[in-house]
Amino acid sequence: YITEMRQDMGYAVRVLRRTPGFTAAALLTLALGIGTTTAIFSVVQAVLLRPVPFPQPERLVLMWETDRNSGTTREPASIPDFVDYRERSRQVDRVGALVSLDVNLTPNSGDPRRVSALGASADVVDLLGMRIVAGRAFSVEEDRPGRARVALISDRLWEQLFARDPSAVGASIRLNDITAEIVGVVSSTADFGVLQVLSAAAYARGFADRDPRTRVDVWLPLRADPANAPRGGNHSFVMIGRLASGATVSSAHDEMTQIA
Repeated sequence: YITEMRQDMGYAVRVLRRTPGFTAAALLTLALGIGTTTAIFSVVQAVLLRPVPFPQPERLVLMWETDRNSGTTREPASIPDFVDYRERSRQVDRVGALVSLDVNLTPNSGDPRRVSALGASADVVDLLGMRIVAGRAFSVEEDRPGRARVALISDRLWEQLFARDPSAVGASIRLNDITAEIVGVVSSTADFGVLQVLSAAAYARGFADRDPRTRVDVWLPLRADPANAPRGGNHSFVMIGRLASGATVSSAHDEMTQIA
């Protein structure tokens, strides 16, 4: 059987050598077919097969505003609006907010570089199921205005800057020439869904508009301060929440309309 197979293979090689044009076309077709199959499987694996890294995803909701003047829907919120929804809503258990940022990272050695970051309220850590692989998440207290600067970094940045040294937790990092303490490292799935969330907004999508492969490397406390942010001013903050027990999207919508 092996001898016959070798003979067949030898004959095939001789035929292909005599028809180089056909051989090139066949190899190109095969390569494209394998590439397409791999790409399709990658999408299916990411969207359908990979477990969602947070509990009860069916209870998560995105919360948008509608501009009364322009009629724009899916408008991100202002800081005062976000604080009102967070404090007054009963149909949504927890409300978090995030905003896309680009920051200058100045390492201890090497050239400064731009990295993608998120300003996020403390609730977002749990809402997005961000798994901490070293250190801890930032606290509610650290998310308040005027508190000491802290940051979370990605597993990838931990590898690049610190070679996964545990002493990175507690070390300092310079972002936009401001020193922050690294309090934790998040897993490689920490930004799962972030690009989709930002892309769903009418505007203020930040790095989500530039490259669909962008990964978030730094998370900073939002430190929302409604006293220093006009309600009609910067509407850049995407709100995400978890429905309360017994609540529905419809009942939450009705309540939010009353709060607004």
